Amino acid sequence: MSLISVPLTAPDETITDAFLRRAHLGHLDEALARIAARNHASPKRYSNNAARRTSRIATIVARLMLAALFIAAGLSGFLLFHNPPPAPPGLAAAFQHVFFRSGWVLFVDGMEVVVGALLLANRYVPLALTILAGILFNIYVFHITMQPAGLPAPIIVTALWLLVAWPLRTHFAPLIVARTSPQH
Repeated sequence: MSLISVPLTAPDETITDAFLRRAHLGHLDEALARIAARNHASPKRYSNNAARRTSRIATIVARLMLAALFIAAGLSGFLLFHNPPPAPPGLAAAFQHVFFRSGWVLFVDGMEVVVGALLLANRYVPLALTILAGILFNIYVFHITMQPAGLPAPIIVTALWLLVAWPLRTHFAPLIVARTSPQH
């Protein structure tokens, strides 16, 4: 009789209780071997280790690319603050003028540097991705309304964002709750 086939005797009995009961019956070695075998033979998220490794590498590379991109973009805003780049045509020129003259660029680019640093350090990545989603939203709004020719850039950045965010999707699930109640 193996540990796996030992039925739980009470509704609140855990696997640990069943293990201890089985060990008490004098089958400690067999019980330990069964648990070790079950831990090593547990079903994998991916059936192929190579696919799993490739997925992890792609996620890491995408995270590092996002980090480098937003650190560079954020730092460039600080470097260009007193000498903005040439104005783009149309309404985007007026927006850029206000963006730099008001100092708004420092706040946005400051957040870009912080997000890039968090992604680079692999710390608070879900928080960094949440902040980055807001920044990406604003980039989309700018390009859709004022400079549609630049729209491919945020699409590529969004693809990188999705590569990083998808394995962490369980961390975002609590954000998508229709109705909440205060916890006391």
